[in-house]
Amino acid sequence: MKKNIFTISLIFVCLLSKAQDDNNSLIKVMKWGLNYTIRLELSNDSTYVLNIKDLYQTNATDSSIYYPVNLNKDFLKKLKENKTAGTTDEDYANLYRAIHSVVGGGWAHFLNCLMYSLETRQLNLSAPEMIRPVTDWKPDPMTESYKRTKKWKYFIPLNQGLAKKEYKIRKKDKQLNELDGIPADFIKLMSSLSEKRYEKLELTGQMDQVAKVELVKLMLGSNYLGKDQIKFITNSVSKAIQEYSIYALPSVIIFKNFNAAVAMTLADAGYKIEGIVFNDADKLTDDQKNQRIIEINKIIKNINEANQKAIEKKLRKIYTNP
Repeated sequence: MKKNIFTISLIFVCLLSKAQDDNNSLIKVMKWGLNYTIRLELSNDSTYVLNIKDLYQTNATDSSIYYPVNLNKDFLKKLKENKTAGTTDEDYANLYRAIHSVVGGGWAHFLNCLMYSLETRQLNLSAPEMIRPVTDWKPDPMTESYKRTKKWKYFIPLNQGLAKKEYKIRKKDKQLNELDGIPADFIKLMSSLSEKRYEKLELTGQMDQVAKVELVKLMLGSNYLGKDQIKFITNSVSKAIQEYSIYALPSVIIFKNFNAAVAMTLADAGYKIEGIVFNDADKLTDDQKNQRIIEINKIIKNINEANQKAIEKKLRKIYTNP
């Protein structure tokens, strides 16, 4: 991160009128603090100081569709009440369909709930349920899928060497549809790590990085998953949601090109802005602040629409070609 000098601002920039009328807002005060920090005071009177270098940063372009944010309390309550009531045996035919039956929403919901499950280890991809059975059986004639997976211990390429090999083959053959919509930095991280460095991430507790790598591996192996594995993954995600803290903090995303810190949650309809504060607010006119707020809200609206279209596109393929 570039060490920009952030102007201390005591001005909490309110959202558009609809958000201003939201009495359920978790944030009471949000402002820039000293030494590259952001101070949050919540409606339950708790106070948090966040280090900017630890926050997700973006240039906030309309093409971005993924932000690592916590679940909105109303959306979370709905998920906890619904549990897996809508999941049928047919849903387990495909990972997208199965996860969507539990969390609903768009592509951002799919990614964020899977990432949370992996980070918290509620979803363990090396669990017994994910181990391939040992067998001497070989297809006759030999199939491409058998050749690709015969050395896999698990139903996904969990070993770094196997994962990178599978990715290279897919990339060469232009068969990376399963990775469409996965953040590019996740793929880059997976492709750059040796098995030893990957294991070190686990040993040092860098579970946010481990989850990025494992999500890529999971999607690389998604076509090889059977119903039992998909059901195990879906149940793990559902369990993680049930144990998700309803008092989780809103996530703060730094929008660098707006000099803004944006507090967001993931609600039923997509990303929801809970608060915006500018580090140069004392240099802006009210019109300039309002214009930035309008632009940021437009970006989030476009991202939510893109996320919904992305998941609908994947689900259409599933229902058309189960």
